[in-house]
Amino acid sequence: MKRNLGKAPLQLLVGGAIAAHLALMALQNLDLAPPWLAELSRFLPFYWLLLPLGVSVLLALFLRPLWVLAAAANLALFVLVTMDFHWQLWPDHDMAGTHVRVLSYNIKALNARHRAGGISEIELEVQEYAPDIVALQDAQKWLTENDDTVPNVARPVFGLPHVIAFDQYVLASRYPLGDCKTGSLGPGDRLGHYLQCTAHIGTQDVQLVTAHFVSPRSSLLATEREFADGLQDWQANLARRMTQAQTLLSVVSRLPRPLLVMGDFNAPEQSPVVQTLKRAGLADAFAEGGTGWGYTHGHALSQHIDLYRIDHILRSAGVAVQSAAVGRSDASEHNPVIADLLILP
Repeated sequence: MKRNLGKAPLQLLVGGAIAAHLALMALQNLDLAPPWLAELSRFLPFYWLLLPLGVSVLLALFLRPLWVLAAAANLALFVLVTMDFHWQLWPDHDMAGTHVRVLSYNIKALNARHRAGGISEIELEVQEYAPDIVALQDAQKWLTENDDTVPNVARPVFGLPHVIAFDQYVLASRYPLGDCKTGSLGPGDRLGHYLQCTAHIGTQDVQLVTAHFVSPRSSLLATEREFADGLQDWQANLARRMTQAQTLLSVVSRLPRPLLVMGDFNAPEQSPVVQTLKRAGLADAFAEGGTGWGYTHGHALSQHIDLYRIDHILRSAGVAVQSAAVGRSDASEHNPVIADLLILP
């Protein structure tokens, strides 16, 4: 009896770690709480939560084998499901179609301009991936200084001859771009513009759309520092991102296929923000063709460790994913997303 009582604290710690993670999974996946709370949980620093779960496995070694199995399974669930690990087991490289390498990248041009050679560093970084199509966000009039209300032809960049720029957006392509337009993602929200063009690839006219949703950073900081007021700010931020997603959904749902939607949506794939966009029949390229967690943001904030996959390339029917990856960037707060795609005949 004394021996069992001595193990009670260990059982409490291990069981508590398992219960806490299962509660987090339920919060994120079972609609048991308000959407804003589930969304807030998706921005937890998951790498740091690995420590207590790893410790729980070590503590379980002093208990019966069933405890060890439960703690190890809990840790595996956290790494694979909660942290959103992906792997591509059997890539299909025998499909017919036109191969296109697409890169989407929030370059944080204002920050780059304040560093000597910052813009050149970004250019060299993008060229290393040899993309056929590039979608940039936060380019901040890098290629155009005009306050135009329509997209403009810009100079060639990244070795790509066809370039369209508008406000914070750039679309660069090896293929001709036409029928370019823009629109707002929210009432009175100039920063919420998106850019849309058509690229003629192989025998297909492919619709290209790039967008950048409002950042949740200030709301996360407000929640951390001023809990009650910060939560109100967080709820308003999620509502704004949802409005932008629903507006973009109504746009892309009317576009012909094939279609690529690329951008910094400031939300992980499981978020209702990205799930709203996927209602247009879109799929996430990294989820289909990537290996690993594919985190694209965080290294400028948390000891050079990326924490969130908030940048995405979404593809429609008529486009197949051969592979996808996330680059490692020292030139921006974000990492580029790269996908090797096939435009099907």
